Amino acid sequence: LGLGVGLGDWGAFSVDATQANTSLTTNEGDINKKGQSYRFQYSKSIAATDSTITLAGYRYSTKGFYTLQESLDYDQPDDTYNNNWHGNKRSKLQLTFSQNLVGLDWGSLAISGYQQDYWNEEGYERNLSVSYNNSFVNGIAWSLMYMYTQYTNKSANTSSNTHANNNKQVSINVSIPLGKWLPGAYATTSMNSDLHGGMYSQAGISGTALKDNNLSYYMSQGTGNNNQNYNGQVGMDYKGSYGELNVGYNYSDNSRQVNYGAQGSVVVHQHGITFGQPLVGDISALALVEAPGADNAKVNNGTGLSTDWRGYTIVPYLNSYRRSRIALEPSTLKDDVDIKNNVTTVVPTAGAVVAAAFKTNVGHRVLITFQQDKFAVPFGAMVSVDGSENPDVGIVNENGEVYLSGLPERGSITAKWGLNNEMKCHADFVLPASTGKNKRKDIGLQQINVICK
Repeated sequence: LGLGVGLGDWGAFSVDATQANTSLTTNEGDINKKGQSYRFQYSKSIAATDSTITLAGYRYSTKGFYTLQESLDYDQPDDTYNNNWHGNKRSKLQLTFSQNLVGLDWGSLAISGYQQDYWNEEGYERNLSVSYNNSFVNGIAWSLMYMYTQYTNKSANTSSNTHANNNKQVSINVSIPLGKWLPGAYATTSMNSDLHGGMYSQAGISGTALKDNNLSYYMSQGTGNNNQNYNGQVGMDYKGSYGELNVGYNYSDNSRQVNYGAQGSVVVHQHGITFGQPLVGDISALALVEAPGADNAKVNNGTGLSTDWRGYTIVPYLNSYRRSRIALEPSTLKDDVDIKNNVTTVVPTAGAVVAAAFKTNVGHRVLITFQQDKFAVPFGAMVSVDGSENPDVGIVNENGEVYLSGLPERGSITAKWGLNNEMKCHADFVLPASTGKNKRKDIGLQQINVICK
């Protein structure tokens, strides 16, 4: 349970409380713990200096409070140090500050740190990290980071730290775009030092491919001092309308591993079954796109998202209780598909599956010119297709022309410009695309002349 308050020029403040009931497994049997955790947060952005400061204020947890991860780790023995550490956090103070120096072409600076302690444990665990980021011409980016961590006695024993109760690390990273030779690709290299003689370096290439950048790939090779602790990896991931596929291979000085997988989601609804990309994180909310007849139309809400062969797909990552804009890319619609509006807005509740419905007209697109018989069809006359389930109408322009979509290959239309029977006429039509060798649906915009009687 929490509450947040916007303070205008003074930033924003929030407070929340969490209740946890935990069942723990011990050598004496299961025990139950109950506790609370309280958190205070403050955040402020300073527009004049382009700075952001976040004081993740303070969190205090009672002795019986365990997070989910702490409860899962409770009965996991550590054979390396012969120590089964049952610590749970007592309090934590955290501060994050970032300063953008782009206006001066000096990059950006970020500083973060925290201090926390544990129940049944003396001392504090402290962490401080300072990072600087900048870029050169042609998109070459680099960063420099220093991190210092001081452990408590037991957390030091259960960590990979081997130098008393602290750990220092300096790293530098460089990213070079390879767009001139390999579109969407970057070359990266990094070097890390623990300031105690240990050195580790890694280099690799990663990027995206295909029209929608829905194929991503990576490869890298790393090694430590004297060619020790070497490792490497290579793999790729493909995101499509019906799910996601991945394959990879990695190795180190004492292991080899091949991994592959397929994942996705399935929604059963009143119009049938639709397969889609995997759900992301907690199942907050998702949208079922309904555009009947608009197959393989791109959805601008994610990588590799397109409607299936019936015009349906799943958008699996929506924020609950927030407006989400679902849009179809008009340029990907086939010539025999027309939609009245390519954008719709949904506001899902938590865990909801909402319909993002689009009104489609499937059929031929035709510009009809009314030829004069005994009279001319006047400007502003309303034209509709006889017997069509589509209620949409077209309006005749000053040249006696009207645009209609979703037309069958042959049929009749009615033009009306008043309430009396004398103020309407009918015309039969046959589209050129329906005859001869040119019979096809994707012929595009057609033009025909008719006489309205």
